[in-house]
Amino acid sequence: MGQSNYAKSRKEALIAVKLLTRKVWWLLVVMWAATIFNLSRAPYSAASSARFIAIVLDWLSIRILPQSFALLNTLFRKSAHLTEYAVLAVCIYNAVKPAGDRSWSRNAAFWALLASGSYSLTDEFHQLFVPGRRASLFDCAIDTSGAFLGLLMLSVAIAICGGSTRSWLQKLRSPLRSETSI
Repeated sequence: MGQSNYAKSRKEALIAVKLLTRKVWWLLVVMWAATIFNLSRAPYSAASSARFIAIVLDWLSIRILPQSFALLNTLFRKSAHLTEYAVLAVCIYNAVKPAGDRSWSRNAAFWALLASGSYSLTDEFHQLFVPGRRASLFDCAIDTSGAFLGLLMLSVAIAICGGSTRSWLQKLRSPLRSETSI
């Protein structure tokens, strides 16, 4: 009798943890979307990132041509777009996938990509009203590409680990262990 009560309470606890985990992922989605929205404000314009890059290059005592500097600033900004939306898509994926399912979910990936791309459109629309910023469908394409790349990396990680993060980390460490034991 004690074991069945234990099994029942354990099952209930696992269900509670799964629900809590989904709520945490949704909280992360909302917080990350708010971060992206905040980064769309005027203080984070191209001129702002150019000042940041100039400070870093000066600190590293690196001098580059103005054309190279403009290219570096563009690459920096577009990499930020890719990264922001890769993180957003992974958070959305984890929020919408079936709770407790460690395998890859095409359905969750589809909705995560769709939601990330849609949010990108709203972000660019928001920038229409921000002084010093401009809306760009090209940026939407970069954002959606970043979401796709984030989901692609997640799918590879899931494929490598067979759904378990622990086994994925062990597979990453095992080549290191075999090399050090030689």
